[in-house]
Amino acid sequence: MVLADAAVSSRPPAYDLQGFQLKDLIDFTPALRAEAEKVASLYKLGPVFTPPVVSKTDGPLATLAMATAEAAPTGQAALTILKPT
Repeated sequence: MVLADAAVSSRPPAYDLQGFQLKDLIDFTPALRAEAEKVASLYKLGPVFTPPVVSKTDGPLATLAMATAEAAPTGQAALTILKPT
C-alpha cells in the first residue's frame, strides 16, 4: 500500500492573536482609543517574536506582546510587557 503525501495546509489561520499592533487597541469610544494610542506610543509594538527593547526615558519603554499561552482558550485577556534582563 502506497500512501500519498498529504498536502500541508496553511489554513485555517492561527488560532491565537500574534504579536501586538495598533489594531489590537480598544476602541470603545474615540476618547479611550486616543488615550490607548497615546500610551501605546511609549512602547514598541510588532508581530510575533518582536524582541524586547532597551528601555529609554523618551521611549520605547518596553515591548508590548499579547500573552497567548493561557489566555485565548478561556477568553481571558492579558498583555505582557517584555523588558530585557
